[in-house]
Amino acid sequence: MRISEIELCYTDLDWFAIDKNKKIMCFTSGGYGNVPEFVCASKENTELLSEFFENAHDCTTAIVVQDEKSGVNLDYWRAASQKGLYCFDAVDGQDDTPSYTKISVPEEPLYFHELPPHIQSIIGTNFIDTDADTADTIIVDHAY
Repeated sequence: MRISEIELCYTDLDWFAIDKNKKIMCFTSGGYGNVPEFVCASKENTELLSEFFENAHDCTTAIVVQDEKSGVNLDYWRAASQKGLYCFDAVDGQDDTPSYTKISVPEEPLYFHELPPHIQSIIGTNFIDTDADTADTIIVDHAY
């Protein structure tokens, strides 16, 4: 089933992508961030990825790059980066926000080839042409 435009308005959606170096990135829309077509195309796949990464074991140390005044839940992001994920949030609170700001990074990143085959088959087309190490913000085209 497809994620509808209406659902995106009230759902703080976690979604996942790979960068050009095959590192894994996590994004949280906050109900107002742009969400790409590859996420909206399958609600089931988006939920499977979210469940997989939520249940993944910590494998590294997280480095928070936002200060406490940013208004985001840094504990949430720290926990995600401890799983090897680069974390970005649509933090400005405006509807249809195209940009996501880097919140935290893993000391040792998780790579695409380290994922189980069934997860690779889902996230393999979720590509964003960026370098998660150097990008402070990422612009995302909205599916709608």
